[in-house]
Amino acid sequence: MADFPVDTIVFEILTMVTAKDVGRSKSVCKEWYALLSRQDFVRVHCSRSLISSNQRVLLIDDLARFVHPIIF
Repeated sequence: MADFPVDTIVFEILTMVTAKDVGRSKSVCKEWYALLSRQDFVRVHCSRSLISSNQRVLLIDDLARFVHPIIF
């Protein structure tokens, strides 16, 4: 059995939690902040979310916060 890197396991688990919990998880440590800020994480997280007509995504930058509708 191959060993998976911890980052891969954390990535897969965190793509399945709510956006609110992702935002909270960014304060766990610098490594999680970097992982959760990557574009590939955002893309996978959004693709795994249930899509409704009024769903929004919260983008948190170092200096600002933005709420955008999810449009695929």
